Amino acid sequence: MTPLRQRMTEDMQVRNLALNTQTSYLRQVSLFARHFNQSPEDLGPEEIRAYQVYLTNEKDLSTSSILVAISALRFVYNVTLKKNWNLDDVIPTAKKPQKLPVVMSPEEVLHFLACVASTLHRTILTVCYAAGLAHFRGCSSEARRHRQPAYGNSSRFGEGPEGSLRDAVPQIAGKLA
Repeated sequence: MTPLRQRMTEDMQVRNLALNTQTSYLRQVSLFARHFNQSPEDLGPEEIRAYQVYLTNEKDLSTSSILVAISALRFVYNVTLKKNWNLDDVIPTAKKPQKLPVVMSPEEVLHFLACVASTLHRTILTVCYAAGLAHFRGCSSEARRHRQPAYGNSSRFGEGPEGSLRDAVPQIAGKLA
């Protein structure tokens, strides 16, 4: 075991990092060193950048896998090697792509609810769906209220045209009455 690996292991143990994290960090730093056939002590910001480009373009790794490698490199350079680098500039983190939720159209919701055989279960799902819409509308109304000055127009959750549960889904309102 190299002195750097021993020091990094001790640094992770002192910080009580999980065993899987320790193993992963050691593996990532080892892969980084092997990529350049040099110790990380002898490598600098340009090599780190080149390695990130390599992971992204040539290895075609997912953002999560790249983040693990970046975290390991940040740890070894910041904690173990005590480099006084601005890590956000030297080792930037990859932005994780946001996954948008699947949103069903009103027709798809009605079709889904129509497929539920039990009246009790259909009613429960209908109420949950309508309550979710009302909550969403209430939250967006709250956000708008905080951004704009109030001119005597109160639109709190459950009040007014935007927060009403019965107005959330007009096709469902009859079932809830």
